[in-house]
Amino acid sequence: MKKTILKSSLMVAFVLLGTLTFVSCSNDSNEEKARKWSDYVRMDVQRCERVGAYLYMEYTMTNITNQPLEVTMHLADVNGGSVSDNLGQQYVVDGTNWDNETLWRPGHSVTLSNIYPQKNRTVRIKVKDFDPSNRATKAGIRFNVDIADVYDLEDDVCQKRDIPVVDHRVLDNGIQSNDLGLDYQLNSCVADDEGNVVIDFTIKNNTGVAITEFYLETMEGFDDRSNYFDGSVVSWAVGDSEDFGWRIEDVTIPRDGTLHARVQVANVSPQAAALTLLAQNSARYDVFDPVDPIVRFLNITIER
Repeated sequence: MKKTILKSSLMVAFVLLGTLTFVSCSNDSNEEKARKWSDYVRMDVQRCERVGAYLYMEYTMTNITNQPLEVTMHLADVNGGSVSDNLGQQYVVDGTNWDNETLWRPGHSVTLSNIYPQKNRTVRIKVKDFDPSNRATKAGIRFNVDIADVYDLEDDVCQKRDIPVVDHRVLDNGIQSNDLGLDYQLNSCVADDEGNVVIDFTIKNNTGVAITEFYLETMEGFDDRSNYFDGSVVSWAVGDSEDFGWRIEDVTIPRDGTLHARVQVANVSPQAAALTLLAQNSARYDVFDPVDPIVRFLNITIER
């Protein structure tokens, strides 16, 4: 009888020990489960497009938890650059802005406070001198993520690869826009008998706001015979005015409106068949800050 009781007691003890061991291991497994940045937020790329000499990328960070979050993205140099292309080149982020901001900031880090549950915030970045060869067709982005009050993230690296790069730029015999919200259209490029060439063009404002204090002024230019010229032989006029000046200045382009303008280059060689002109663009910064500050009039054919 005593042996039977002893045997039963031992069996119960082993069962309890096994159960406790299982529960303990299960708890340890849960505690040791690595927490990732992607357990808290989701990143979705909305746009990846060339603008002038820059790559423009727009993405959202969505809070997938049931609590408000503060998320910081470190977009500084990561292993040679936080942005890459499919040719193996790496780049450092040159500028950032987010939500409804217009001003581009230096591209070091972005902190988004109060991302509410199941809501997202928009981040925009730009990369200068992205693939001058124009051969890259895909881009990647990689950066470190910090989430406020979460101190034990095992995986804090956000990475997206093989993002298609859209390119709608004018590359020859036209005007290459410096911002997705501005549409430049070439109307004509005509030489007169006095050695002047006048380029007639329009700018359509698709930014959604009225652009004030708009400026456009010459940087440099050259013709197809490698003759260089600077701003001293270039003048600008708004509309059909014959009052040409050294730049377009302090002009307002209404929301959804169009600006008609002309630029004149003097002393152009009679043998020249095309002109290229680089112009600096700016506006009131809190209203409009272009992705690329340079507008490019590229290899425009001269009518004679």
